[in-house]
Amino acid sequence: MRGGRPYTRTKVVFKTGDLVQVVGTHQDDMPQARMGIITEKVRSFHPHEGGSFWLVLFTNGLTLRIWEGHLMHVVGTTSTLDTPLTSST
Repeated sequence: MRGGRPYTRTKVVFKTGDLVQVVGTHQDDMPQARMGIITEKVRSFHPHEGGSFWLVLFTNGLTLRIWEGHLMHVVGTTSTLDTPLTSST
């Protein structure tokens, strides 16, 4: 609970192998892109907020334990390099 009111959020389901980005928290050794792959569920309950903790393998090779409230799925993004600069007609 936060401020005497229950903490609620839409339930997002994570699983091993998901590509995620960390939001709302930071550690100095976390890479700038804050993206990684979930490798393992390490605890199924956060004592104050609810939810689970996951091990995330980041792009710099570091593995950190992150609460799922700070994780966001990365969904098929398109780089601007994938877009043609000019159209051929």
